[in-house]
Amino acid sequence: MRPAFIREALARTDSRLLLDLAHAQVAAWRRGESALEYIMSLPLELIDEIHVNSPAMVDGELRDKHVEMTEEGCSLLNTVLRHSQPKTVSLEYGGLGPAFENRSDQNALFRQLRRLSQMLARRPAF
Repeated sequence: MRPAFIREALARTDSRLLLDLAHAQVAAWRRGESALEYIMSLPLELIDEIHVNSPAMVDGELRDKHVEMTEEGCSLLNTVLRHSQPKTVSLEYGGLGPAFENRSDQNALFRQLRRLSQMLARRPAF
């Protein structure tokens, strides 16, 4: 989705933004842009909530698969946190049932929660 359209829709409806980083990475990939370039063109000042996880390549396409956060994902989150004041940051990882068996490792969940906690603790208080 075009960042200008997102900005206009938010302005016309007096709404705020829930930024899903994996969705943004997929959108950038589909647009042929870098994820950082795409995300920085969004209205980061309007973010209320951020969802974090990483996308994965499936059959030659980048898709939001709720896999463990990569270094790129962590870097993107740090950048977004420097330019926004979200009320909530949610980790979206894994799930229950057979469809999630390969992406519900407890150790990966603990690693991500620790890292996310450290990243959020370094944020200045607003």
